[in-house]
Amino acid sequence: KLTPAEKESIKIWIDQGAKVATGQEALDLRTLLQTANRGANIPEIARATDQDSVFFSRDIAPLLVESCQGCHLQANNLRGGLSLDNFTRLLRGGDSGSMIVPGRPDESLLIRKLSGTADGQRMPINRPKWTEKQIELISTWIKEGARFDSEDPSESTQTVAKRGELSIMSTDAVNEYRADLQLRQWRLALVNQPFTEGETSHFRWMASTSLAEERRENWLRKLEAAFEARQETLLPATSKGYAAGKILVFFLGSNYDFSEFSKMVSKRDIGTRLRGYWDQSLDGPYLVMASSLDDAEVETELGQWVGAAMVANSAPDIPSWFCDSVAASADLQRRGVGAKALETLTPQNLQLWQEGRVDPALKSAIDQAVGAGWRKQSR
Repeated sequence: KLTPAEKESIKIWIDQGAKVATGQEALDLRTLLQTANRGANIPEIARATDQDSVFFSRDIAPLLVESCQGCHLQANNLRGGLSLDNFTRLLRGGDSGSMIVPGRPDESLLIRKLSGTADGQRMPINRPKWTEKQIELISTWIKEGARFDSEDPSESTQTVAKRGELSIMSTDAVNEYRADLQLRQWRLALVNQPFTEGETSHFRWMASTSLAEERRENWLRKLEAAFEARQETLLPATSKGYAAGKILVFFLGSNYDFSEFSKMVSKRDIGTRLRGYWDQSLDGPYLVMASSLDDAEVETELGQWVGAAMVANSAPDIPSWFCDSVAASADLQRRGVGAKALETLTPQNLQLWQEGRVDPALKSAIDQAVGAGWRKQSR
């Protein structure tokens, strides 16, 4: 029930005209009612196992994004009170109740809606109907327990789907995808500014035509040298798919272009001193370098940028602070300093460290490695 203070707040809001914020006039309040009215009925989220044959991120989320956009995903007017914007809302269901009964696809409203055996229109409306193969796929997923194989069930379905699609791409497909992405990022920030482009063994680059060719080639040699110097310590013996994709590099011809790219693509305010950096998105890591970078800055920073990007390229969504930490520790090891810190950075030890249960004898070394990354990230 509402408290007296809450009732008074609503009364004042109504007396003042019941106005809503600009841009939220079409907000569907039923998504809020989902939380209030059905939160207690959400089934416990089961986590995927190696025994599963169908996975939400790889197999189901991409189908939902393709078929349900606009009606149940990022919808201005949510149909049937059903939001598929994330996994939690999918399990919560809509106005007709739960859509999924884990372990029992024949009793799941979602399957009956997709196959046309439930009351009302067959889903999706005004879109191609799901094939028998697609319905069988989601039925198998529900039969196996409707498990979730990503980390955060409140993460957007679009993000989960993209991660799933990236995880099964071949190396050639990843490189083709990133080449298209690089062109879109260039045009987003620099519109129709002319450029040259090319590839080396481990990088795909795009450069302003105003950047001197000799300078660009010198930087490319340094990039490859930095990569090869760190390959043994930062990369697994064999890599494929996402992890073998080329790292993107942008060479920008002026400080203005560098600033515009940083704001439009990287969403960062670079100030007046920064002239280069590495960054990442779900699609992969990338380096950005302005023509005003001097040789001293390149010698000091390039190795760390490349190392962090190599770690980030291992899998989507590795935290940037962790990438910087591992790269910094690897460089310490290469110089004969802090080798113990690098040796302790195993997934098991990091998990224990995050939980506060790591062996006290290892804690100092892990603190050193992680702290190096935090300091680098917060500069």
